[in-house]
Amino acid sequence: PRTNPADYDLVVVGTPVWANTMCSAVRTYLTDCRGSIRRAAFFCTTRSSGIEQTLDALQDLAGCPAVARAGFRQKDVEADYHLDALRTFVQSLQEASLTEPS
Repeated sequence: PRTNPADYDLVVVGTPVWANTMCSAVRTYLTDCRGSIRRAAFFCTTRSSGIEQTLDALQDLAGCPAVARAGFRQKDVEADYHLDALRTFVQSLQEASLTEPS
């Protein structure tokens, strides 16, 4: 990484879902930065499935609590059914930015 995630109060990590898990580049990033990320938010995109497993794996690999999590399916995005989940995710990010990291 060009920047140290420890320099940030909150790191937002997103990934496509590949074979029910995160892509390899995100896996490498989180492995390399494990212990440096104090607080994180995670999101993923998928054609159909693997959202919860991927979000759980992101959080486990980062080794820190998630202040927000969201997953978006292609068909929901195409039909604009994702907007409530997106608003909730953004609101959680905004609230997290107002609180001090622990």
